[in-house]
Amino acid sequence: MKLKIIAILSFGLILLAKQLYAQDLHIVEQKTLAYDFKSIEQLPACNGLPDPFVKPNGKRVQTLGDWIEQRDYLKSLLSFYQYGHAPKRPYVRDLVIEQLDSVQRANDTILDERYAISWTHNAQKMTFHMSIYRNVSEGHISHNLAVINNVDVLLPFKWDENNKTARHYDRHEQRFKQISKIVAHGYTLCEFKRNDFFSVDAASKRDTGVFDMYQDYDWSAIAVWAWGQSLSLDVLIELGLTEPGKALSSGEALGGKVAVCAGIYDERFGSVAVINAGIGATESPRLCDQRQWAIEMPETRWHPNFKKMLGHKDKLAFDVHMHQMLIAPRAFISIQKHVERKHPLGTELMTRVAHPLYVAYGAPHNQALISSCGRNLTKRKWDKILAFNDQYFFGKEADTNFYNLHHSEQALPIAWDYPQLLSPEF
Repeated sequence: MKLKIIAILSFGLILLAKQLYAQDLHIVEQKTLAYDFKSIEQLPACNGLPDPFVKPNGKRVQTLGDWIEQRDYLKSLLSFYQYGHAPKRPYVRDLVIEQLDSVQRANDTILDERYAISWTHNAQKMTFHMSIYRNVSEGHISHNLAVINNVDVLLPFKWDENNKTARHYDRHEQRFKQISKIVAHGYTLCEFKRNDFFSVDAASKRDTGVFDMYQDYDWSAIAVWAWGQSLSLDVLIELGLTEPGKALSSGEALGGKVAVCAGIYDERFGSVAVINAGIGATESPRLCDQRQWAIEMPETRWHPNFKKMLGHKDKLAFDVHMHQMLIAPRAFISIQKHVERKHPLGTELMTRVAHPLYVAYGAPHNQALISSCGRNLTKRKWDKILAFNDQYFFGKEADTNFYNLHHSEQALPIAWDYPQLLSPEF
């Protein structure tokens, strides 16, 4: 019987792999399907987390084959209630990829390249900027692995690592140490400036940046930046620096919310790594304090439907357990600021609810939850992220248990059962 289950699961993984890579990877988009999603007022009250296994026809998922079809439905649900709908990205052939400058750093072991990426749509031109850091040390063997990180500001190109009297030297040095750690580990690091697509400072203005270019779409700022994360992946693939399945979508705080969104809708990301991503990405809106949720809801960050659910937790049509389920069986690691030396309860519960799906895929070790002190990306946190991804990409054994539970005695906030195919071990 056990062999039969393993065979079914293996077949399910093969089906999933075909679904992920059979499409034209240069124009992966958020599909808008004709589902009958209800207005906030019409949504029924839900006892606990919404059931991700209920299909649009009211029946429940029974097999991994059913689940693969269900994934499109859940993506559309998140587009309707949380992210909005995004347009197709421009074809790579329509992009102007211009290298602005390059310099070798860290004793000529790291190549720092700066690019401007432009395209035209509806007679408007858009340009965004990225930094690409590569290991060019003698004897280095590239595995075409890449980390794509969305940031507010790029490391200044004119920063001189040898001039310790320069302004902001300590801040830039700390950041370059993180960059060096990632690159020395064998990854190409791409950091793109998300504010080039739409600036956080623009507040509620939807007539600036990419919003103005694509006025027929109801996408949120999170979706815009995630779209930029995927566009950056297009560029790296075009430059021959990575390939589908070998890219890691990463971000911190607001950037972590972006990285999760990109990981959901662009399955060329083989791994997602987020730090302090919080509400709407790793922390449950349903289980958090209302004041916390309100702070996370500035204009344009999320789709208006998500904001309308504020104060109506019992009508929340989704929760972030679905996000990790849609990323499964690909790697997912969340590093969160601890609360009294424990994971935030809502974050751990979301991870536990998603875990049986990872088990069903035969990939229980592809999910990681780690808590740490401090909000900033430190060398230690990247040690954890890189060790976890070494395990995922290369099968390397790590001396760390990446799936640590601090609230295992807490019952899961669900009123539904997992399909029989899924292991009950969580």
